[in-house]
Amino acid sequence: MDTNANLKDQLRILREKVDKLSEEMIEGDIKNLNIAPPQAMVMREIIQIAKFTSKNARRYSGDWMLTCILMNIRSPDMYKFIMKNEILPLPCVRTIKQRMSGINIQCGFDPRFFEALKKKNGRENRKTKIWVVSL
Repeated sequence: MDTNANLKDQLRILREKVDKLSEEMIEGDIKNLNIAPPQAMVMREIIQIAKFTSKNARRYSGDWMLTCILMNIRSPDMYKFIMKNEILPLPCVRTIKQRMSGINIQCGFDPRFFEALKKKNGRENRKTKIWVVSL
């Protein structure tokens, strides 16, 4: 038997083993490892993604998606490097951009903050003096 066929058989056997893993078994094994919660999250994602045969059919947990968004914001080049080299199971950059487009991001102060400040100062005005310093 040639090496290529042997590797394909080993891969098939390993995929069958991964498919048989239940959530309870995975959680039990992760708890026994006594690792940090972020590392446990990565392990769960790797195992879940290994169950999919297609790269397009992957489903990521909310925590993992948020982590991926933050990694991509922090260093887009490193994110692409990790994804290209398949170091971690990362969603494609297009998926990250789609998720980020759904987030309403505004610059400046929240108007509710100023309303709360007015109410607080209205009550406090009778008790204390407010000093305004202008430069």
